[in-house]
Amino acid sequence: MSETTSNAPSTENLERQIMEAKIAALNGEALEAELKLEELLATWQFARQLNLVGKLDPQMAATAIQAMAFWRRLDKDSATKTPIHLGLNLFDGSFIQTMAVYDYVRWMRQAGHKVTMQVTGRTTIHGAILMQAADERVITPSSWIELQEQDFRAGRGNTADMGDLLKFFQEVETHGRQLLADRSRITMEQIKEHTAYKRTWHIDAEEALKLGVVDRVGVVIPAPARSGLPVVESLPTDSLDVRLKKAQLRKELAEAGLGRMNEEQVAAQSVKNNSFLFFGEVEPGLCLLAQTAMQQFANQPGDIDLFINSPGGSVVDGAALINVINEIKAQTGKKVTTYILGYAASMGGFLSQVGDHRVMGENARFLIHRASTMFEGGNSEMQDEQEYMQRLEAQLLPVMAAPRSALTVQDLKDRSEHKDWWLNAAESKQLKLVDEVR
Repeated sequence: MSETTSNAPSTENLERQIMEAKIAALNGEALEAELKLEELLATWQFARQLNLVGKLDPQMAATAIQAMAFWRRLDKDSATKTPIHLGLNLFDGSFIQTMAVYDYVRWMRQAGHKVTMQVTGRTTIHGAILMQAADERVITPSSWIELQEQDFRAGRGNTADMGDLLKFFQEVETHGRQLLADRSRITMEQIKEHTAYKRTWHIDAEEALKLGVVDRVGVVIPAPARSGLPVVESLPTDSLDVRLKKAQLRKELAEAGLGRMNEEQVAAQSVKNNSFLFFGEVEPGLCLLAQTAMQQFANQPGDIDLFINSPGGSVVDGAALINVINEIKAQTGKKVTTYILGYAASMGGFLSQVGDHRVMGENARFLIHRASTMFEGGNSEMQDEQEYMQRLEAQLLPVMAAPRSALTVQDLKDRSEHKDWWLNAAESKQLKLVDEVR
């Protein structure tokens, strides 16, 4: 009997075991919340890191701009803006899309963000130009920059069409090369000499540094985002009561930090997020997405931002989208700001005019030309099609004409009668097709 009594756990030992279990459970729950918090902080949203790999096309440009726009909203109320890091490994691209991202990077810097870009692997001339918009330009020791002529795919057309298009391609390529030359020690003559007739100028890391294309050779490892949680550490001298309180505090702090980060993420996605990126051809699918987004924005607080980077497309679908946006403005009193990045060509240019305030990136382009379609069939069918196109023009041209712009409907007809009329940002503002060049 006495042996049984001596082997039974005492009340004191039992209470101690219960306390130890509670402490272990609380520390386990705290660790789980801390790991979730660290996982969240490692995502691109909070880490402020994005790698651009592959072809710099409209989809990649939209992804980059969406990420940077999110980071701007995340730091909207912060006095100190978090630095951002863009990694580059590009094998192809478009000068137009390069200009779109270039201008937005400059807008990020104007908002107070430090931007670092790093070539890891290789990049074509598109990445080399894009780097010149950054605060710091880095290349890893074994990476390469490859400069070459743009491989344009023009399509079909008559000699006048091809002449206008060739002139536009040459202007865009020259402009991009000039941005590279302006911040480096490479001259326009060197670029032309080394890349003529589709040659590639292979520049290694050390040569890139000597030529001033980059600021340094090395590897940037961006600092991870920090949770800001105070460290709650148990000491060997702590009593069970103190250890229990510290475990409870650790859990509460970790869960509060996780909740705060989730709230910031939701807030950043909602605050001033009535924005839609119209990046691509004006066609039924993209126009339907834009209409749906605009109808959602109509029921949310705040005005609307419409980013346009479009080669144009369907006149009918674009006009319908304009109708929807104008009706939302009339019913809700919301203001719409349109931002042109890359280019607003043809129907994309008409779409930009729906903005109460129209902003254009300083490296963007604007195209005006007459409505066009593929004419085929019998004489009567083609005559009907011609009359239809004339009626469409009669609907649309007033959208871009005076009194808002410096052009009349007849001016628009005359200047684009037999040619594509390409305008840079300064010319677009001079003709009052945009209100601000940023």
